[in-house]
Amino acid sequence: MLKILLLLYNMKYKLLIFIFYIILLLLLFRFLYYLYIHRKKNILIQQIIQNWKERTGGIVENAHSGIYTDDYFLFFSNTHDKKNHIHLITNHFYSNYEQFIQLFFKPTFEIIPTVTIGYMIKKNNKYLQPMKINLNNDPQAICYNMIKSFKKLEMY
Repeated sequence: MLKILLLLYNMKYKLLIFIFYIILLLLLFRFLYYLYIHRKKNILIQQIIQNWKERTGGIVENAHSGIYTDDYFLFFSNTHDKKNHIHLITNHFYSNYEQFIQLFFKPTFEIIPTVTIGYMIKKNNKYLQPMKINLNNDPQAICYNMIKSFKKLEMY
């Protein structure tokens, strides 16, 4: 009887160790996947910026402080025209203000991490709703669509 109890105890202990290692392995895979997605996002952002400079000849300004930290402002010329530019959102993309506020009251946990980037057009000192960027799109097509959307937009 004692041998059976001891055997069951050892099996239970080994099973717990096995489950612990499986959970640890899954967390490692999640972290590696996040690094992959984050790297892919950063490469796409740099390609968008490079393509922007080639297409428009405009300057790109990186925000280093405030709520826009790590975001970029894409200008159409060599001047900082704060009334007309495209805001490339790289850090925290929210499609509306309510979604942004909810983050503070209902934090979300993602099993599979996603990194969403987007852009917002500012024309004649008025903002358009943010638009998402698909990480799988071509940077040239993304730049083309941003410029085309800006030129088509009629804001008074």
